[in-house]
Amino acid sequence: LLKFCQCSFIKNQKCLEKTKRYYSWLERDKAWAEGIYDLLGVAYYWVGRYKDSYWATSEALKFDPNNERLKENLNYAKEKLDIL
Repeated sequence: LLKFCQCSFIKNQKCLEKTKRYYSWLERDKAWAEGIYDLLGVAYYWVGRYKDSYWATSEALKFDPNNERLKENLNYAKEKLDIL
């Protein structure tokens, strides 16, 4: 699981670094919405990068502010930050 999360967050981080959009079918607007931040937040959490997890999940919530699962994930990251 840890290796999967490490690979996931590296891939997702590279996606966020993409600056030029070609507007192909692979780059529909939904691909630039909460999904990438959600996955990145989960991956960051599982590799112990709680501050980054909090940031990514906060970004995901900007796209879908009523998503209860995202709010719960944000609280998990916040709890870890409060402990540290």
